[in-house]
Amino acid sequence: MKKFTLIEVLVVVAIIGILASLLLPSLKNSRKSAQSASCKNNLKQMTLAFYSYADDNNDHIPYATWKWSWQDFIYDYLSNNTLSDAEKAANTWPSDKALDVFVCPGARHDLIGDNGFALSNYIMPAANSRSNSSRVSNWYHPSANPETESRSLSFYPKPSELIHLSEYDGESEGWRYQGFWNTVIKPDHQGDPRGNGFHQNDSINYTLDLHVKDKVNFLFVDGHVGTYHPYSPDVIGEGVDPSSHSTGGFWTYDPND
Repeated sequence: MKKFTLIEVLVVVAIIGILASLLLPSLKNSRKSAQSASCKNNLKQMTLAFYSYADDNNDHIPYATWKWSWQDFIYDYLSNNTLSDAEKAANTWPSDKALDVFVCPGARHDLIGDNGFALSNYIMPAANSRSNSSRVSNWYHPSANPETESRSLSFYPKPSELIHLSEYDGESEGWRYQGFWNTVIKPDHQGDPRGNGFHQNDSINYTLDLHVKDKVNFLFVDGHVGTYHPYSPDVIGEGVDPSSHSTGGFWTYDPND
C-alpha cells in the first residue's frame, strides 16, 4: 500500500483550505439571505396586524411617540396572549409576553436580553416636531396621543413609497426593547456606527451587518417589502445628508418628492 509523502499531504490540505475559503463566504451569504427572507416574513405579519388594527379603528393605524409604542397597539393581532393596560403603559413588556415576530433572525441577540427584557429589531420613522410631520409617524413628542392623532391609511398619497417600518440591530438601551419607542428620527440613527434611534456613545450598531451588502429591509405602508441601503437616494432623497432631519425619498409622503 502506497504511503502519502509529506508534500502530497500538504498539497491536499492546501487545496481543502482554498476550497473552504471559496465556499464559506457563499455559505454565509446564503444564510444571511435566508435570514433576510424570514425577516421579510416578520414584516409581512406586522402588515397584516396594522391592517387588522385599521379595520377595527376607522382605517387609522398606530404610530410612535416618546410615550407610546406602536407595538402595543398591534400586539393582540400577533399573539393569542394579551397585554394589560398597565403593561402597555410600561416602557417594556415582561419576558413572558415577548413575541418572536419582533426579532430579526439575523440579529446578534436572543429574544430575551441579559436584563430579562424582550428585545426588538423593528423601528418606525418618526418626525421630531409638528413642522416635520410628513412621515408615517405623526410627530415625536411626549404629549402626542396616538389614539387621537393617528392617521388613516387613505391619508397617505403614495403608500407604496412611504416607509412604515425598517430594521435596527445594536447594543443601545431603550430603542431595542419590545413595547418601548422603537422609532428612528434620522437616517444616520439607523445606520451610523453609534446610531440607536438617538446617539449613545456606549452603544455599537450592527444594523448594516443584518443581511448582505449593507442593506436592510423596509416595510412600506402598502404592505410590500423592499431592500435598500438606508442612505440610498431612493430611501432618503437625492443629495440628502443622513444626519439631517430634512429627509426626502421613501422617508416622506410628500407627493412632490
